[in-house]
Amino acid sequence: MDRAFRLTGKIAMAQIRRISCNIWIATLWQCAVAFVLLWLSRVVFMVYDCKLSGADVGYMCRLMWQGIPFDLSAWAYFNALFVVMRFIPAPFVASRGWLLATDVVYIITNSLLLCINIADVAMFPFQGSRMRFAAIKSFFTDSNLGGIFLSYSVEYWWAFAMATAIVLFMIWLYRRVCPAGLPKARTSILTGLMRGGVFIAVAAVVVVCMRGRLSVIGKGLKPADAARGVERLDDMNVVLNTPFNIIHSLKDRPLEVPEYFTEEELAAIRPDYEVVQGDGRDMSRRNVMLIVIESGGQLWIDRLNNARDAAPRGLMPFLDSLASESLVVRYNFTTGRRSNEGLTAILGGFPMFEPFIYMGSPYESNTVDAMPALLRRKGYATKYYCGSNHGSFAIDQMAMMMGMQSVADRETYADDRDFDGVWGIYDHAMARYVASDLSDISAPWMACWFTLSSHAPFRVPEYWRTDGYLSQAGSMERSMEYVDRSLSYFFETARRQPWYDNTLFVITGDHGCRDLHGTVYDTPWLYSSIPMIIYDPSGEIASPGEINDRVMSQVDTGATILGLLGYDEPYVSMGRDILHMSPVERHYAIYKGNNVYHIISPRLVVKWDGIGDIPLAVYDVTVDESLEHPVDIAYDMDMAVMADSMITYAKAYLQDFTQRLVSDRLHR
Repeated sequence: MDRAFRLTGKIAMAQIRRISCNIWIATLWQCAVAFVLLWLSRVVFMVYDCKLSGADVGYMCRLMWQGIPFDLSAWAYFNALFVVMRFIPAPFVASRGWLLATDVVYIITNSLLLCINIADVAMFPFQGSRMRFAAIKSFFTDSNLGGIFLSYSVEYWWAFAMATAIVLFMIWLYRRVCPAGLPKARTSILTGLMRGGVFIAVAAVVVVCMRGRLSVIGKGLKPADAARGVERLDDMNVVLNTPFNIIHSLKDRPLEVPEYFTEEELAAIRPDYEVVQGDGRDMSRRNVMLIVIESGGQLWIDRLNNARDAAPRGLMPFLDSLASESLVVRYNFTTGRRSNEGLTAILGGFPMFEPFIYMGSPYESNTVDAMPALLRRKGYATKYYCGSNHGSFAIDQMAMMMGMQSVADRETYADDRDFDGVWGIYDHAMARYVASDLSDISAPWMACWFTLSSHAPFRVPEYWRTDGYLSQAGSMERSMEYVDRSLSYFFETARRQPWYDNTLFVITGDHGCRDLHGTVYDTPWLYSSIPMIIYDPSGEIASPGEINDRVMSQVDTGATILGLLGYDEPYVSMGRDILHMSPVERHYAIYKGNNVYHIISPRLVVKWDGIGDIPLAVYDVTVDESLEHPVDIAYDMDMAVMADSMITYAKAYLQDFTQRLVSDRLHR
């Protein structure tokens, strides 16, 4: 019996023992290992991030098949050096030192290849699309990068564990072959010719793989090519891989101006959108306190929750109470899924539709008629508050470019006893700081406070108002309860300040909540809904009430505030003063996520690819807020006409905005 066991063990060891073969064969096996693992890692993305649960297996397999050219391209870019080192026609290729060097190159480059792709599985909900190089650059602007990385490693431990396991498995498979010598021909001349010919052939194959096409003529494979053959544009992200997307965004070109209309046609569609005029009233000298809540979707506030038949949860009782004493806009929407998109739209009055990121683009030094800059011309002091680390995602730099005279961040706060260990200063501490600091600024002033404690990992201080929470520790809900208490504390403190009665308070969100995957709120209609609460303690320029007959977008925030103040000079804005719009004026919100534009009215959501005249889908949100049952516009002429009008509006908006951005005309 023992002999049988020993024999079985020897057979098993023989099966996993390293196989000795020539360098070329070994290299082909090792390259195949990296490619196949990259291709299979797509399955993790499909399971975690994509709504393919109802899709048939055949469609999912087709998406996997369509991803092969994109995987080959990414593999070729990452493995070009390794392949060249292995196939270069020189005798030292077989030396021990050279082979060891190729081992190091292979392990580093392919570990990076696989880790990037797995990491984006966790990051995808933040972006709504495969990661691009600009997003990586903005991430590395945070001075507490190590702390953030450590926090993510805890929250997304499974992604780190999976990446580690895959890399170790790759190394194990890599070592199953042992390169042993180079192939030889009958003579040294033929050997040299053979090795040179193979090197040229392999180099050509690598170049073709990089291009993603069998031809070396014409343009190579681009991310947009992933749209071919998918049933929904969202599924492009399954076809793509993140390394490919990053490579093709290293040199993001200037934005291309869409040419949907001639200049005359565009002017006819948007005749009065170039400037916004004052209405002749004397301008108010009110202070403006703008509060932007991190992940501040409407769903957290019972008074404003747009989900049909949603039961009250009581997570933000202070904001519920404040909303009942304020002017609120029922249908207010974000432009995207990221904080830098939201803050740019709110302060700058123009959208930042992904994958475009304003800071770091060729246009970051443009002159913009942003609300802070316009108020500075009227003698306002302007200041941006956020307890984040200096330079975090370049939002503070953007705020300065929009006209903020100064910035108060974690460095300015200068007391790390209130540091949350990841993102910055706890919100309740910043609430106290902001309220106190504003008393030292000469009126009139305009200030913006961007909260941060409702960002993952949702840390709530254990030493401040810890009783009475309804939600479990570490949850998004608990952090929102804490933010509500912090805002209540801010207003308690502010009411004791001399500037309180002369201040207009505006509360909104940077984007919706990204942590509701698989719930009723995981839909563009509800996800992109954010609050617009306008509170005037005096009631003189904004009385309590609700606007529910039109939509508002983040880009309308500045123009609406300026309208309330009675700003009396012309300026350029891609947003509108929605409180003083003509009743017959067409106005829609545009949200972009998963490479799809969502054009939103109080009744319809139109999905559009940004190219053609035909909508991808039309939904009647009065009966289908989950966007699961598209309207067949072929049998509903009224819906078809409305959808066509909304697409025309979006085309004109995008063309007008892009023209102004690239030609530096977002100002008078």
